[in-house]
Amino acid sequence: FDPACGTGGMLSVADEYLHELNPDGQLELFGQEYTDESYAICGSDMMIKGQSLENIKFDDSFTKDGFSNSKFDYMLANPPFGLEWKPEEEFIRKEYDQQGHDGRFGVGLPRINDGSFLFLQHMISKMKPEGSRIGNYTPKLTCQQYITLLEIITCWIKTFLCYFLTSRPAFKREI
Repeated sequence: FDPACGTGGMLSVADEYLHELNPDGQLELFGQEYTDESYAICGSDMMIKGQSLENIKFDDSFTKDGFSNSKFDYMLANPPFGLEWKPEEEFIRKEYDQQGHDGRFGVGLPRINDGSFLFLQHMISKMKPEGSRIGNYTPKLTCQQYITLLEIITCWIKTFLCYFLTSRPAFKREI
């Protein structure tokens, strides 16, 4: 599952990787995207791969969870960096206030100018009780902007949702 699947690149790579490991393996791909063009490209790619277009939802993951009753074994995302969630703020704050820790964003709300951690919390809410795996790429630059980052990570570690965090050095170009 990819809650910010864009054109479906990460879903396609996951599908290709599985078939390299096990040519007979079956992987059912799920994703959600809110931009018209990206959704169309992703949907076309999924249909070419024999996946169900029903598994790719067209809408905003924050305000209309296309998989509200679903839990997934594996999730991956490369959410848009610096995504301002101001347009969704009223909805997200209402869910946060009403549902608290039982809701998708109960751990805390990041700064309004970057919704990367909202995507991660959204994926955590889709973990199966017996365990799931999440791969989420967020650049270090974005992480440093969060006032609530420490509280969010502390909560994840205390509830055993986070096994490790890693940081890789910034790309350096040699001339």
